[in-house]
Formats: sequence, structure tokens, C-alpha cells
Amino acid sequence: VVISGSAVNLGQQNMTVQIAAQADPNATTKPTGSEVQLGPREQVSLATKGLQLTGVNAKPGGIVAVTVTSSSGGTAVVKVPVLPATGYYATVTPAPTGA
Repeated sequence: VVISGSAVNLGQQNMTVQIAAQADPNATTKPTGSEVQLGPREQVSLATKGLQLTGVNAKPGGIVAVTVTSSSGGTAVVKVPVLPATGYYATVTPAPTGA
């Protein structure tokens, strides 16, 4: 699953934002997430960073609990919709992996 959204660092120090799906109690593998580095006063579009979540079993139309952790602000769990890769989101694709 590719992450689309924005992250903003309103502080004066560099920070790291980590995003991971909540573990599904019925899953056989632990989900993994992604992280992005933000400089002071920086805003980024997460879709352009190619961030991905694994272990997400929800289909488009479903809701997924996601943990968002920042190095300066702690952890929050948010519920986000799962959208199909069509229309506006058709070009949001994972970042290439190293070969």
C-alpha cells in the first residue's frame, strides 16, 4: 500500500516521521512501515516519497489504523481510508527498489 498525504515540521530542528499499519490480529506477518526525514519548517507530500506499508489487508473502501510517530511529537494512532489506485491516485506508485 502506498501512502498519500502530507507531513509538516513546524519546528526548528530536523525530525523523523515514521508511519506503520497497526498489526492485524489475524495476520501471520508483522506489518512494516516507512519513515521520512523533515528539515526545519519543511512540508512534504508523502506520495512523492514513495512510502509504503506492508501487512495491510483492507480493500479499497475500508479503513486502516495507522501509527504515526514523530521524533519530536510522540505517537498517535489514526484511522485512514484505503483508496483504489484510480483517477487522482492512479499515478501514486511505490518508490523503485534497489537492484
